[in-house]
Amino acid sequence: MIFVTVGTQLPFPRLVREMNRIAGQICEPVIAQTCDDLADYQNLIVEPYMNSERYSDVIEQARVVVAHAGIGTVLAARQAQVPVILVPRRANLGEHRNDHQEGTVRQLLGRPGITGVWDTAKLAELVKSDLPAPDTHSVSGPALEGLVTTLRSYIG
Repeated sequence: MIFVTVGTQLPFPRLVREMNRIAGQICEPVIAQTCDDLADYQNLIVEPYMNSERYSDVIEQARVVVAHAGIGTVLAARQAQVPVILVPRRANLGEHRNDHQEGTVRQLLGRPGITGVWDTAKLAELVKSDLPAPDTHSVSGPALEGLVTTLRSYIG
């Protein structure tokens, strides 16, 4: 199963529309947390909002997570040892107020289990591929471990 998540603050139609298109071409269920009660995506199993327990359950069952570049999603996927494809929201497309998500993806590129995509046309090939799982032992140093622990406690 593929899990698409856009976070809890803003819909991300560019990402969800592309995943709806892809879901119509593959034989694998795609669950999407869309942050949009009114959108109609025929090829997705849509849950506009999820509580933290449901969110964690879906991530743990996923083969791959496709998401906005939210650090909470990155940490949850890493903890579940599920690869994540990050699609940053872009300010020039009106998807966010600035390009901090692009910066987040650039900082995370090269880490096992994390793939960044700026062009949604490349998503189909990636979601069909066998992506490597995150390396849960790659965090090093007490300061970084403390940050991860703090962020985990904050996001639940």
